[in-house]
Amino acid sequence: MRKFLILLAAGCLVLYLCGCMGFPGGTQSGSTESSRSQSAFQRKPLKIGETVILGDFEITLDNYAVQGELPDKTLIYIPENGNLYVCPRLTVTNRGTAAQTFWPALSFQTAVRGVILYQDTYEYTPSVLWGYDGDLHDTYLEPQDTAAGILIFSLPKEAADSDNLVFVLKYGRQTVRFVLKRP
Repeated sequence: MRKFLILLAAGCLVLYLCGCMGFPGGTQSGSTESSRSQSAFQRKPLKIGETVILGDFEITLDNYAVQGELPDKTLIYIPENGNLYVCPRLTVTNRGTAAQTFWPALSFQTAVRGVILYQDTYEYTPSVLWGYDGDLHDTYLEPQDTAAGILIFSLPKEAADSDNLVFVLKYGRQTVRFVLKRP
């Protein structure tokens, strides 16, 4: 019984610590002016072609595409359940002083994360297509390196074909919203 209680307490401690790592706390770098300008981004949605800085990453949403399949060198990726892929194309530059991984597939630290919102209600997380060359997940960038690629989201056809999509990026307490409108 004593071993059980010790293991239970240890398990609770591990879960608590893992939960704390997912919620960024502590101090934020940057001046008050920078914080105010970032708050402005939270209120005003950005458009395709605009650039934002989240953490040490400078991120530009170049465009986006809706596709029924993603061909790669040897494979063709097809979404399940009749869904479509919504693929924001980003250009990302590491403006920090150390090498970092952009959008790590697994992370216990603060990292750039995001979702696509449909009608500001339905939230879709990105799919990781292991082996797909253009996917920006786990992109390792040295200081001042730039990478371009896509993030892949599987959405129901009705949502994917809508002009009511918002691409939301988050880093710590910073949040930016890009309106996804077709040209």
